[in-house]
Amino acid sequence: MDESVLLKRLQAREYLALDRAIEIYTPYLSTVLYNVAGVALSKEDMEENISDVFVTLWTHDKNIDLNKRPVVLDLTICHLTLFRPYG
Repeated sequence: MDESVLLKRLQAREYLALDRAIEIYTPYLSTVLYNVAGVALSKEDMEENISDVFVTLWTHDKNIDLNKRPVVLDLTICHLTLFRPYG
């Protein structure tokens, strides 16, 4: 599914779109978080951080600019900048 279509569905508050975003982006987010934090975070902390990214996506969907780089990348960078227990 195209990211812009997915975001439009999220902006329409379609719960299934959030499920789809979680399905699509969890592996990517896991990799990014592991590459940034490494073993500094427990498995539970990593899962919580990934969940927080999706909560941010759901609660701030109206503020996302579809013309910028991939949204999930922006959210990941933003979240990792705010939460740095590892450095």
